[in-house]
Amino acid sequence: MLNMRANNEEAYKYLIAIPRDNNISEGFNNFIVHARAKPFITILEDIRLYLMKRCATNRTMVASMDFIVCPKIKKRLMKEYNLSRYWIPSWSTRRMFEVRHVSVIGNKFTMDLNSEQCSCRKWMITGIPCCHATGAMNYSNVDP
Repeated sequence: MLNMRANNEEAYKYLIAIPRDNNISEGFNNFIVHARAKPFITILEDIRLYLMKRCATNRTMVASMDFIVCPKIKKRLMKEYNLSRYWIPSWSTRRMFEVRHVSVIGNKFTMDLNSEQCSCRKWMITGIPCCHATGAMNYSNVDP
């Protein structure tokens, strides 16, 4: 970087401004550091083998899991489910509800289980039922 700065100050400023955290190229470079001195075809072969091993490891890990929903999604769903205890569903029609907050007056949302829509729009955006939806599902004995 110091050599770059001596040659081109603008390029140095541009590159130094790029955040270095969570950089995918750093992880890749760390992997191929041992292969850099090898011929190009050998480097490609090492990368191919690495990807094959990684896919096999992930496939084995997923095959051993006994759940329907991925762990991160399940964690978010459980968070919404725990928040649903602060919401009171009122049944409107077949599968439509008005969900009100326990303590905040005027804070209410309309929820439709058939179309999987809530007026908070969180369910539509994320695809994960919001706390209003999980509250209505719990009231209707539906598994979120």
